Amino acid sequence: MEFFPRILIVGRVAWNSSQSTLTGIFGRYPADRLAYVCIETQEPDFTHCARHFQISEIAMIEKLVRWGTKTGRERFEEEFSEKQEDAEVQSLERHENSVMGWVRQHRSVLFLYARDLLWRLRGWKSKELKCFIDDFKPDVLFFVGDPLPLMNRLQRYIKQMTQLPSAIFMMDDIWSYKNDRHYGMRYLLRQQVRKLIPVCQAHFAISEMMKREYDQEFGINCKILTKGIPVSTTKPNFSKLHSPIRFVYTGKLLYGRDHTLKEIAQVLHSINKEATGTKAELHIYTQTGITPQLDKALNIPGSSFVHPPVPYHEVTAILQDSDVVLFTESLEKRQRYIARLSFSTKITDYLAMGKCIFAVGDGGIAPIDYLRKEDAAVTCTAYTDIPQCISQLVSNPEIIPKYAERAYGLGQRKHNRRLRQLLSWPRWKREIGRAHV
Repeated sequence: MEFFPRILIVGRVAWNSSQSTLTGIFGRYPADRLAYVCIETQEPDFTHCARHFQISEIAMIEKLVRWGTKTGRERFEEEFSEKQEDAEVQSLERHENSVMGWVRQHRSVLFLYARDLLWRLRGWKSKELKCFIDDFKPDVLFFVGDPLPLMNRLQRYIKQMTQLPSAIFMMDDIWSYKNDRHYGMRYLLRQQVRKLIPVCQAHFAISEMMKREYDQEFGINCKILTKGIPVSTTKPNFSKLHSPIRFVYTGKLLYGRDHTLKEIAQVLHSINKEATGTKAELHIYTQTGITPQLDKALNIPGSSFVHPPVPYHEVTAILQDSDVVLFTESLEKRQRYIARLSFSTKITDYLAMGKCIFAVGDGGIAPIDYLRKEDAAVTCTAYTDIPQCISQLVSNPEIIPKYAERAYGLGQRKHNRRLRQLLSWPRWKREIGRAHV
């Protein structure tokens, strides 16, 4: 009988439908062998992970004036399925989600320092957290690398408390100064990362570029770990295209992506004005709030359309009904390196569907570098490239199925779920899980 270690995962964001990376990695793992500790109070996903513990930052603030305040608690599925949460807990969650949403929208560095100071006061080191971990009795720790110093403190504390074998999965750049203009906060982060990485026995990186840099910096040997995609037995119909050609973007409009989409919308509008009839359309689906100015720039009659937000489970059908899917990162000077070493789950979703990928971003960031090397997407690395690339796709639509097939081939060759399992979890299990047993 195969041994499945009890894994305690520690990350910042609640594990729910938006955490597709964790679901892709652990989706086939027994849910009752997984527990998750996070610091956000959204509704968690009990389908893939049986136990969730959430630390409330609002409760940490209240504890400064009312010492008996509990700063963390385990969440239970019954609370959400039967709406049994008491009024006090519901009020706390609404308040916290409102406050944190405002903080994320404004992103002032003052809030970052204030938040870091709050965590230095250690109100989160609760007996409830310790009891939760002791009750679950984990065999292995799995840390989601995070660009906030406070998360690295939490993860290192749990490591010191349990003295268990641990792995860290780095999905974003948590070291370089290149992607963060707040150098003081980045300095504090690097202090914590320098302490955390050496105490982990296994290290996972989400991109080849990250592996190269972190292996050299820390003297480690990262394994590449990305979201896997199902092995397909039937190929999609690459040649079927809409008229007009349908460009689709699903995602957030943060970090300068809105500037990229405005440029694409304007290019399509110019092409349609010069043509007899509409040649191509851009359809945008986003959960991000849109200002009136941005709404005017992106809603161009006959060329570009911003649709109301849709549930996560409907996104797949929308993408499958597209011809060209957009992967965009900022080309703005101050934001172009935010996703420098990341690898979005959108890319693996696009590869699985066999869609032509139109990727925009700086040539020095990991996803663009990867797609260009594999020749699996139409890529633009400057605003000046966008008109020419889109014009080629619209005037020569035979390019679209060509790149769709290349994307599909890359997905089946390097990202299929069977291969990802072969190269990631069993190896980690041999290095850490079996050794612990």
